[in-house]
Amino acid sequence: MKLRAKAYLRIAAEEWRKKYDTIGPFFEGLARVRLGDKWGFVDRTGKELVPPSYDEVWDFDEGFAGVKLKGKWGFVNKQGKEVVPLYYEYVDYFHNGFAKVGLEDKYGFVDETGNEVVPPSYDEVWDFYEGIAEVRLEDKYGFVDETGNEVILPKYDSAERVYRFDKDFIMVELEGKHGLIDNTGNEVVPPKYDGVEDFSEDFVRVYLDEQYGFFDRTGKEVIPCIYEEEDLPDIEEDIPGLSLLIREKYEQDPEGLEFIRPHFDWKDWYNRS
Repeated sequence: MKLRAKAYLRIAAEEWRKKYDTIGPFFEGLARVRLGDKWGFVDRTGKELVPPSYDEVWDFDEGFAGVKLKGKWGFVNKQGKEVVPLYYEYVDYFHNGFAKVGLEDKYGFVDETGNEVVPPSYDEVWDFYEGIAEVRLEDKYGFVDETGNEVILPKYDSAERVYRFDKDFIMVELEGKHGLIDNTGNEVVPPKYDGVEDFSEDFVRVYLDEQYGFFDRTGKEVIPCIYEEEDLPDIEEDIPGLSLLIREKYEQDPEGLEFIRPHFDWKDWYNRS
């Protein structure tokens, strides 16, 4: 009798599946279902949390699913509530609490409450990371924060995030020159160099007119651009620990460092220091 009861309950539990024309895989405990040409969502018991009433739906991610009706997109939560109204021509999945939305080929962001924190006013936007998101307006790049403020005005020709010194920086280009800014827009390395290269220990290497130098993490020019590339050591591999020694010498006498002379014998200086 017990086996029959279990079988009956299993069959009864699966009866709800016959109601729908299509049942998608479960994501975050909910599955897309289609009845005719309309879509909704059910939980694992078959309970209809979102009745099939939308033209198109996405799987749930971070607690929300994109839904479309009559050409307009919005979002529903797991309780079936439309937290973002059916207003936008484009939406993307939520990421770190924000979703990209688009209207008339302009893009912005909404938060999980449906608040439009960044109105669709940019030509392109990227996901939020560490509290800011990159935006493009025409051919210029900048960043907005989670309240919609432009913390870095869209004035740069390019922008690329890098993570060094245990914090984020942004490589920027302006009128063919390169620099480095922090997440608040402060210019750590002003955009006046032909190139800004990768970081080595505490320094970032820059070059101008084929002459190389170094900035430290605070934005100080510790070695001016007066060296040929072959005259510079590899700070990480050639002379390990050189960055610490340079910093100590720089802090002791920033104006009188002997190694600012071109064609300086780095290894000889290092070995006798």
